[in-house]
Amino acid sequence: MVSCRTRGATLWMGPAGASRPPPTSLPERIGDLMLSYVLLTVLGSAIAAQAGTDDLKVLTDADAANTMMTAYLNGQAQFAFDRRAAEIEKLTTPELIGERQQAMRAFFIEQLGGWPERAPLNARITGTLDADGYRVEKVVFESRPGLHVTATMYLPLSAPPYPAVLVPCGHSREAKAYENYQRLSILLARNGLAALCFDPIGQGERFQTLKPDGKPGIGGTLEHTHVGTSCMLVGINAASYFVWDGIRAIDYLVSRPDVDAGVLGLERGRDLVEGEAERGRRGDRDPGGCHPLHACRRETAQGLFRGDVRRLVLHHARAQGCR
Repeated sequence: MVSCRTRGATLWMGPAGASRPPPTSLPERIGDLMLSYVLLTVLGSAIAAQAGTDDLKVLTDADAANTMMTAYLNGQAQFAFDRRAAEIEKLTTPELIGERQQAMRAFFIEQLGGWPERAPLNARITGTLDADGYRVEKVVFESRPGLHVTATMYLPLSAPPYPAVLVPCGHSREAKAYENYQRLSILLARNGLAALCFDPIGQGERFQTLKPDGKPGIGGTLEHTHVGTSCMLVGINAASYFVWDGIRAIDYLVSRPDVDAGVLGLERGRDLVEGEAERGRRGDRDPGGCHPLHACRRETAQGLFRGDVRRLVLHHARAQGCR
């Protein structure tokens, strides 16, 4: 048996018929996919060069060829959904449900690559605004050392401590400055709840790709794809950054003396699942949330890998039975 290791991938050159041990880590799996792609590209180029002008097309129906991979992946996902449904039917006691919850939570975190160590938030308030029935604080904290998260804290005018709600953003380019998120946060503050709305990577004040004049070159989902691809090349997962930002945002809320750490809520959070990721870490500090998970099957039927690269791990985890 001979094997050659290349930055996270193992090129198997064992004897004929020998089985290769399956990759056990996310970097190894990604490395294997990249290596397979390179080898197939080289092989295809060699065949094309040898064939010259010969027509090597096997599939004549262009539409069928273009949808073949999507159909295959959707079939695999449906198989996993059916398997999950059968497993759920076996959960007949609270104890069995609890065991599955713990196992699926551990699986999901493993797919993200695990969590980094908690480092100081180094939170700062860079400005304040007084408004009609509420006030605003401009906040910056570090979710990881040197990785700054920009956020807006909406506060009631009543006496603290306040119940608090974390408000993650969707795909709006403006992120926390998007009108709907501002309206929601203002409504919460005017009704006695603090609200923290933060920018995701690639949106709001957190663009990663800038033009020579300092303005954003790309943004939103497209920049998420660029960031996600860069992460894949070094064997990490972009989704872990998005989720960890949300977890550290909860940490920031808990650290504030004007927030009631025992009464936390999570608005939305469909993609990032901050609430689920944080479950079990805080005990009584478990934020309740509005989280429309029913969309999972519909999105898979529409196309398993359409949309944001940060959600690939979520689709994979869901198909494996995380819900």
